[in-house]
Amino acid sequence: QRPLPEGTVTLGERMRSLGYITGVIGKWGNGGPGSVGEPRHMGFDFSYGYLCQRQAHNFYPTHMWRNGSREDLAGNEPGNLTGAHYAQDLFIKETLAFVDQHQDRPFFLYLPYTIPHVALQTTDEDIAPYRGVFEETPYQGDRGYLKHPTPRAAYAAMISRLDRDVGVLLSRLRELGLDRDTLVIFTSDNGPTYDVGGADTAFFGSTAGLRGRKGSVWEGGIRVPLIARWPGHIAPATESSHACATHDLFPTIIEAAEGEVAVELDGISFLPTLLGSGDQRKPAHLYWDFPGYGGQQ
Repeated sequence: QRPLPEGTVTLGERMRSLGYITGVIGKWGNGGPGSVGEPRHMGFDFSYGYLCQRQAHNFYPTHMWRNGSREDLAGNEPGNLTGAHYAQDLFIKETLAFVDQHQDRPFFLYLPYTIPHVALQTTDEDIAPYRGVFEETPYQGDRGYLKHPTPRAAYAAMISRLDRDVGVLLSRLRELGLDRDTLVIFTSDNGPTYDVGGADTAFFGSTAGLRGRKGSVWEGGIRVPLIARWPGHIAPATESSHACATHDLFPTIIEAAEGEVAVELDGISFLPTLLGSGDQRKPAHLYWDFPGYGGQQ
């Protein structure tokens, strides 16, 4: 839970300096309540969601944080599998409200949604299409995660819900006439999880045959999808073999916003690859030094 140090120049800070209204909705793991690392101190004009890594393991939390203020969620009890307020319902509602409110000016919106993740928790509506579809072994709970009677159905439902909500957001951008002015990037922070919390990565083929999973520096742990959409700028249905990593997003987004990319950044903009024009610099190396899970390089 260590916060980002005071004075850290984040992507939010840089985008704000370029005239963008900035927001983050979802899980913020870079500084808890009252710390110097809260989103409001790190370049974000608006923030809503979790301010705690552990709290984000429950999709029916007792509270959320809005711009540094706690909002209690009546009807969500600690340790309950379901409740009155589902986190993803809240996130997509706030996302659409942010877009609607700021449609007349440039905005940068960071959406660290938490699905799919354990604990496995869904709404009745989301899980309904998957009831009885898979052979199930009820998950009995361990390592602090909640029990679930149909874990495979729940996991499939959570993935489908993420897919649906991304579609809802793209539809809203089209409806507001922002489609061709908005670069949307979708990716993940790591590969699929080990079989904890009821998740069944092997059953769903989540690594696509790559070795390792989350927490590993084999490709199964670090090679993830990245999809970019910008109608009129990025040619549809194109693929690239350009090797990049998440730290390359910072200069890529800054360059797309026509800002100056600082030379001291580790990342390399891959905007030329997205646009299919210009000279694409390639990284000299991609390097991971990971102290977790026993230590790996």
